[in-house]
Amino acid sequence: MLSSLASFTRAFRASVGESPHQYVMQLRLERARRALLNTNRPIADIAVEHGFADQSHLTRRMRRHTGTTPGLLRNGHARD
Repeated sequence: MLSSLASFTRAFRASVGESPHQYVMQLRLERARRALLNTNRPIADIAVEHGFADQSHLTRRMRRHTGTTPGLLRNGHARD
């Protein structure tokens, strides 16, 4: 099974350009970003609804991938 998992990961990376985990994380971050901009639901709720352990997990990942935090994004102070 390990070799089939490794084969899948290599094929996925060759096709998409990133690992399956990175791809899924980008999707989750984008969906959370849309929810932050289009709803008034609490950030903690959005984090959990989009697959993050808690608000701080979303914040760490979003800061790492986009350079801003969910709160700054929502308040319109995100860096371009």
